[in-house]
Amino acid sequence: MWAAGLLGGVLAITLSVLGGPATHASDVYIAQNASGGANGADCANAYAASFFNNSGNWGSGSIGAGTTVHLCATITTPLTAQGSGSAGSPITVFFEPGANMTTSVWPSTGAINVDGQSWITIDGGTNGTIANTANGTNANHANTVAIHAAPCSNCEFRNLTIADLYDHTSTSDTSVDQTQVNCIQFQGSNVLIHDNTMHDSGWCLHQNYTSDSNVRIYNNNISRMDHGIACAGANFVVSSEYIYNNHFHDMSNWDTGSSDAYHHDGVHCFNGSGGKIQNLYLYNNLFDGNEGNCCVTAWVFLEGAAESTPWTDSSGTAYIWNNVFIGSLDSPNGQLAVDAGSGHVIYNNTFDMIGTPQSGGKCFNDRGGAGSLKLTMVNNVFNGCAQPVSMDSAVSSINWDYNAYGNLSGQGNEVFNWTGHTNGSANSLPAWQSQCSCDSHSVGGVVAALAITRGGLPLAGFVGDKGINLMSTASGSLATLSNGTTAGNSTAPVVRPSSGSWDIGAFQMGASASLPQPPTGLKAVAK
Repeated sequence: MWAAGLLGGVLAITLSVLGGPATHASDVYIAQNASGGANGADCANAYAASFFNNSGNWGSGSIGAGTTVHLCATITTPLTAQGSGSAGSPITVFFEPGANMTTSVWPSTGAINVDGQSWITIDGGTNGTIANTANGTNANHANTVAIHAAPCSNCEFRNLTIADLYDHTSTSDTSVDQTQVNCIQFQGSNVLIHDNTMHDSGWCLHQNYTSDSNVRIYNNNISRMDHGIACAGANFVVSSEYIYNNHFHDMSNWDTGSSDAYHHDGVHCFNGSGGKIQNLYLYNNLFDGNEGNCCVTAWVFLEGAAESTPWTDSSGTAYIWNNVFIGSLDSPNGQLAVDAGSGHVIYNNTFDMIGTPQSGGKCFNDRGGAGSLKLTMVNNVFNGCAQPVSMDSAVSSINWDYNAYGNLSGQGNEVFNWTGHTNGSANSLPAWQSQCSCDSHSVGGVVAALAITRGGLPLAGFVGDKGINLMSTASGSLATLSNGTTAGNSTAPVVRPSSGSWDIGAFQMGASASLPQPPTGLKAVAK
């Protein structure tokens, strides 16, 4: 009896010294103002928003690893996380049905700020929204951010609608720094951004990376933006970045006419002071709608040495497949510009130019800038391009075959251009095949258009069973793609056949398959 009592006393003293066991709740409810019993038990008895911002309520308080913080009704106060979750027990900020964070203008530090934290999930639930009501051409002209997460490793942002951060409605409006109007400004490893709808922002997803890895951006619908994704860093290396199953569309509302103040891009990666992305995986994305009537750089712009801020060095590689690029504005930079790095693998994409071809417009552009760079381009559709390809002499060797071409105008330029390898007269498929010593299995020609819909879907068998089977080049993800009329539709994926020829381009009809996973072991196919 005496021994048990002594042990209990020692235990009590020890717990007192250590601060006692964690007492945080599994569920805490937050509203703008306290309600009912103000005990956080449910929305009817919610804590005030200030409870979230009080560091004393975190850690051993009510909010800690494994806690779900439920947001109720309309919140107009910025929320700043005061602590982190842990592996397997993240802190989750969850929007209850109808909950939203809405104010005239959220600050540049974010409606929700999770800077310096980790293992935090922000989940919009069924209809959670973060929005401004008075920032844009006809209102304020302020820098603003919905979620600030720089850094936040092992963090996840999902199921949100982020809207109207800046409503740009006039070509004369150049008053805001669009780079600082962000849906999510983030950095960190193991970041997941998925299943969100985001519109009317400047640089929607602004990644200012450090030495990060395993960043995954997928299943998002991003529109009415100047940039969909901007990824940049200095003196740091991102070892792996995945961008897949997204729909990027309609950037024309950010046009600024002759002033060209804002340059639109679906995805734009660049760096300074030696920063780089080592491996970039871009697949199953749809780029369409009105790119802009001016001011477009490219749907995907990976900067090179010519821009002085290349996205990578000669060791960086882009793996790009199953994307649809619908070009409504013929851009001299190309719809896809991969301007640095080497060993790029570009498989089964569809490029369809629906705008009026102009002099210098390209579907694919590679300005390597320096070095001896290599490139694989297999099973791609090029339709309506002034030039399907333009490459400088830094691209020293290519594995280029099984592509389909149609309605290539040239507009006074060489149709197929590879500096140092074509001589200015590669204006037909046979001339290109002869001068590049490549593309021997490709189909189509310069004049006749391919039979594809505006969404890039083949109408006839012209590209069917004309491609090479690439099943052996990756463990499933290259062969698994979204079906239907958009590449960004992740609800009806199909798998390409394991044997026999593949269709050229981003579509293959077939049986249902599981959703695509990020790739492993992807390599260039041999000629």
